[in-house]
Amino acid sequence: MNLARPLSPLLAVLTAGCIVVPEVETAPREVNLVIQGDSGEGPVHTRGPDVSVSVGLQGVTPNLIELLVDGRSEARLEPPDAYTWDTRTLTEGAHELQLQAIDRGELLVSPSRTVVLDRTAPAIAQRKPAPGSSVARDSIIQAEFSEPLEPSTVNADTVRLWVNELGQQVQAELSSDGKVLTVRTRYGLPPSGPAQLQLNGVTDLVGNPVLSSWGWNYP
Repeated sequence: MNLARPLSPLLAVLTAGCIVVPEVETAPREVNLVIQGDSGEGPVHTRGPDVSVSVGLQGVTPNLIELLVDGRSEARLEPPDAYTWDTRTLTEGAHELQLQAIDRGELLVSPSRTVVLDRTAPAIAQRKPAPGSSVARDSIIQAEFSEPLEPSTVNADTVRLWVNELGQQVQAELSSDGKVLTVRTRYGLPPSGPAQLQLNGVTDLVGNPVLSSWGWNYP
């Protein structure tokens, strides 16, 4: 009795008259811009003046890498060294950064990133109580700013309330958008007398300091 032996996988393919060759995945060839303080979400906000810029490479070894700022050549970069971008001569506001690289005769371009230069301290749009006013001791103490504050800089050391030249223990809170600061005394109502709120060490998100104080009176 003659039993047929099964064909091996390779012989089965040959017998079928074709060979299946798996596709070879080519490694991506990328040039990426790495900016100091970049979270990868939205624009990069900074007060400058110096911003560290470096290059991320994948599958390429370019012989030329150029940094463009607003479409103009800023510098040639040499990875792995970082480049210190001096922003002193640029205006405040948004600027577009991008890399161009030459690899094996091919031009590669990185995704662009927006950097927003902000050198201006937050302005106070509204104060409560109004400066120089006489108000009840349970009146709200609040300041509204033109831009968000950095939450880590709002604390009992940077927000101080004085009544009759005596420091009061307070609790400082920021609104969810970071623009409204509310101050409350920790233990009951403040005493009667002249009051003053001082902000010293509070900053916006990029470190521009808020230096402000105003006073009112508790009859």
